[in-house]
Amino acid sequence: MGGIAISSLVLKRRYENPRRPWRVWFYDVGKQVLGALMLHFLNLLASILFSDDSSGLDENPCTWYFLNVLFDTTIGVPLLWACLYYVYILAFKLKMTKIVSGQYGNPPEFAAFAKQAGLYMIALILAKVFLYLILYTVPFLDDWGAYLISWTNFDLRVQILFVMFIFPAVMNAVQYYLVDTMIQSPEYGCNSEHFPGNLDTSMSRYGTFDPFKSQTAPH
Repeated sequence: MGGIAISSLVLKRRYENPRRPWRVWFYDVGKQVLGALMLHFLNLLASILFSDDSSGLDENPCTWYFLNVLFDTTIGVPLLWACLYYVYILAFKLKMTKIVSGQYGNPPEFAAFAKQAGLYMIALILAKVFLYLILYTVPFLDDWGAYLISWTNFDLRVQILFVMFIFPAVMNAVQYYLVDTMIQSPEYGCNSEHFPGNLDTSMSRYGTFDPFKSQTAPH
């Protein structure tokens, strides 16, 4: 699954102008790989906890794993965008350095990557908490999830294959592409205002610079 998602980013890099250096690209992708590993285990844990018989929810773990992946890769993307926005505002208020998203110094420094990866993981956890609250509090979602995968009920092996491998592979490839566009430095690609929207006004209130667009960030 991860190989398919990362392959989509290799293809994305091929059409960038200018292209990210490989080391910068690896650092950008590394954030998502670390986040995906964390989410995988969180989703497995949630599917077990939420499918407990005493909870009154659907008892099939596949239903909750499917819903977790579905929400992670759809509404989870703009939710992550919002969480990253405020995590970075807080980080700049705390005067953290080397955290301009996608910029790691020249030559690229692992320390800068580690800081940015840490902020990314914090935002990812916050977004996941919000998604868990939605999944746990909206009563009809378990029935809806069970209905969406009901076509696989004829064979448990087919259901596991679809829920655990096929569906995540396709959806994660799209998610990786979108998130990569958000967190990469805007000096690459088409130089658009990638993420998180236009922070010029927001960050100016704190007397600092745009953490995702500045090309002369202090290191």
